[in-house]
Amino acid sequence: MIGKMEEVVLLATIRAGAGSLPSAIYEQIVATVPAGEKEPAFGAIYTTIMRMAAKGMLSEGSKTDERGRPRKSFTVTADGTRALQAGLSQTAALGGFTLRGALA
Repeated sequence: MIGKMEEVVLLATIRAGAGSLPSAIYEQIVATVPAGEKEPAFGAIYTTIMRMAAKGMLSEGSKTDERGRPRKSFTVTADGTRALQAGLSQTAALGGFTLRGALA
């Protein structure tokens, strides 16, 4: 079972594309934060990325940035895809009701 932050990082990594830099993953996440809500800290996202790479949900590669510096890049692995599918399936199974009145 993955947590919400891990789910968001996996989805953002997929959207950013294979071999994404952490900054591109972060940009995808920030772009979806509702107006008036607090954006997550880059450090929290980076820590989650590194933890997920250690768990084998993201594969780590290397690419050079526009200044020629080596940077870590990440791609969702098969394990990451399976974990994401399981998490989204569970959310969908639990979401078979409307939120109106469910949280009151």
